[in-house]
Amino acid sequence: MGLAPLDDDPWCRAKMNYKVLVYMSHGVPAIASPIGFPVEDFRHGESVWYARGEDEWMEAMREALDDRPKRDAVSREALQVLAGKYTAAAQAENWLSLLLGRRVKM
Repeated sequence: MGLAPLDDDPWCRAKMNYKVLVYMSHGVPAIASPIGFPVEDFRHGESVWYARGEDEWMEAMREALDDRPKRDAVSREALQVLAGKYTAAAQAENWLSLLLGRRVKM
């Protein structure tokens, strides 16, 4: 399990929860504070567990540790989201459009 607790302050919101993406990219299921993280891309209980406060952290850890099939499914879904949105190949069209100053379709 990858654990990534963050405080809800300007520094943490600005730096993003990068280590969650690293955990996910290695197939490690993650529990994270939903702070500075693209929560619109990753759904709680499907591709990550979000937790705030001690009770939510304990519940997320219990679920992740007690339910291996769920843990494996969360890891697989996170990898699919990453491959679809966060790889160089997934972002190539956006980068080329920015560099060329016009919309590029690949």
